[in-house]
Amino acid sequence: MKSAMTQQRSLVDAAETLAQAIINSPEWEEWRAARAAREGDPEIAEWTNQVKRLLTSRALTASSSERDASRIEEDVTTLRQRVARHPASVREQAAGGLLVELLQDANQLISGSLGIDFAGTAAPRQGGCCG
Repeated sequence: MKSAMTQQRSLVDAAETLAQAIINSPEWEEWRAARAAREGDPEIAEWTNQVKRLLTSRALTASSSERDASRIEEDVTTLRQRVARHPASVREQAAGGLLVELLQDANQLISGSLGIDFAGTAAPRQGGCCG
């Protein structure tokens, strides 16, 4: 029978192997490249900065007219939609979807072997002492 330390080491090794397999997957590589492209896009950066400025302006002028607040909200919505429609954002969303599929497939394999939902069981509990 394996000692507790040996079993723990085996589990850690298996987890590290799984993590490396994910990191070396084409899905992970594409997601990282897509995320870096979006984060490095100057147009998206400018729109994001405009949103931050508008939100700050709205907070600072809380007593301004409803018309001004409504205009700021419309501008924020428009900028967020531009960011979402930008090819770099679309690429990141698509790559993220493929990565999620890969992770879900891995979870199904592990869950099938264990007979429980591995990811669901391992997820942090929300609120209270018992989830």
